[in-house]
Amino acid sequence: MLVVKDRHSQEVFEQCFLSTWTYSFITHVDISKPENLAQLLAEHFGAAEVKEIMTLMTSKEYKDKLADNTKKALDLGAFGAPWFWLTNEQGEQEPLFGSDRWAYMFRFLGVKFDDLKIVDKSRSKL
Repeated sequence: MLVVKDRHSQEVFEQCFLSTWTYSFITHVDISKPENLAQLLAEHFGAAEVKEIMTLMTSKEYKDKLADNTKKALDLGAFGAPWFWLTNEQGEQEPLFGSDRWAYMFRFLGVKFDDLKIVDKSRSKL
C-alpha cells in the first residue's frame, strides 16, 4: 500500500486500503500471495499500473520504507493489528489498539458519530 499511497490520491489510496480489509477479513483471501494482491489491485487500476505497483513494492526503496515504518510503529509501542497512532486537532497524540475501540477513537479525534446504545433496557440480559 506504500506504493499506492505515494503514487495516487488520498481517495484512491483509501478505497484500495479498504479493499485490503475486505479481502483479509470478509472474503478471507490471502493478500500476502502476489497473485491475490494483484487481483485486489486490479479492482482499482489497469493492468500496466498493477504491474508497476507490484514491481515497485519489491524495490529496495519500498522495502526500506516499509522497514522504517515498521520500526517507527514498534518504537511507538505497536504490538498487533489494528494499531493506530492518533493525532487530534489540538495536536495531542495517543496510540490505539483494537477494532473494538472505534468510539474512543472518534471521541479523541472529535468525530461526530452515533454510539451503540441499548434501547429497551427491560429486555436486556445484562
